[in-house]
Amino acid sequence: MEEERILLSHDQDFADAKRYPATKTPGIIIIKIHPPDEVMILRALNHLFNKLAVADINGKLILLLEEGLIAK
Repeated sequence: MEEERILLSHDQDFADAKRYPATKTPGIIIIKIHPPDEVMILRALNHLFNKLAVADINGKLILLLEEGLIAK
């Protein structure tokens, strides 16, 4: 059984659309908050999920920044 899970990672390699095409996934969220402070990451994720529904992330690459997000 295939599980539909959004990939959440600090690994910038997942932003490579040729190797990891987001369009073929439930979505990829790359955390680009440095230094990786837990409070800042949780605040940014909370903002993301208040702004977008899980269905809106499907097939997209989201770059999660301290100052906001970028959807590709």
